[in-house]
Amino acid sequence: MANSSIVNPDGTINTSRLEREIREDLALHRKHAAEDVMKKKAIHTSADYDEFRNFVSCAELKPTTSRDVSSLFTGGFGSNSRQGNAASRDGWRMQSVNGGYGESIQQRKVAEEGVSSTAKRVLKENNTIPKKTSREVYDFLRRWKQECTSPERTLSFLTRIRPSSDTAAGIELALPAADICREYFSTDIDSEILGDIIEGLHLLSLSDQVSPCIKQCIDNIESAGSNVVDFVQTWLKSLVGCGRIGLSLSFLSTVQSGQWKDVVAFVQSSTAETSSKYDTLLKK
Repeated sequence: MANSSIVNPDGTINTSRLEREIREDLALHRKHAAEDVMKKKAIHTSADYDEFRNFVSCAELKPTTSRDVSSLFTGGFGSNSRQGNAASRDGWRMQSVNGGYGESIQQRKVAEEGVSSTAKRVLKENNTIPKKTSREVYDFLRRWKQECTSPERTLSFLTRIRPSSDTAAGIELALPAADICREYFSTDIDSEILGDIIEGLHLLSLSDQVSPCIKQCIDNIESAGSNVVDFVQTWLKSLVGCGRIGLSLSFLSTVQSGQWKDVVAFVQSSTAETSSKYDTLLKK
């Protein structure tokens, strides 16, 4: 019978078994920690339980490095043979000719290097504006957390204005709802950010708008050639198009859910348009 104790019959320590048990305990601890972190992330991004479970099951997987990716085109991991390098060069040329990896990388470089303001305006009109880089998204979300610390400050953040040569008023909103939702939240919108937006919009839907902050926000909206109802309605339409909007709505607090319904009802009562999308979201 195998010895199941770390202490040998002669009183010495079974170091091999002790090391094995320590490795197993450390592995279990790392697995538990990785799954715990992934659960906290996945709960805000998963569309259903199956997707949540898949995220958790991959918690311990490591991201592929650039060296691993480059090795796919160099004849194997760490291979520097002349034949492998020649084959990889020929393969790269073929991929470039066929519009494969080489072209994709070049397109990404062009998109991230940026374009002139005129080109941006043309791309924006054609709804093909380059996707924001991960760094730009990170900077925007960090700024959001710094600025939007209360409903009033969130509303002030959303109603900022800037000079514009493309509008009759010569002024436009610095953060158009459609652009923000498409460029930053097309994949998913965090429930906390959604809650911030709803709380800000709810201030505009109140009948007794008397605070100087809200008055300034309304003045900014009107200076940009719009009005409160159109502003709120535009944000609702844009939010409906965000990724995982239904999931994010389900994570709202009870107060925020009530505010969401109030905002939707405000738009419905103020306009002749009653969208079926609004009716569906109003029941959530």
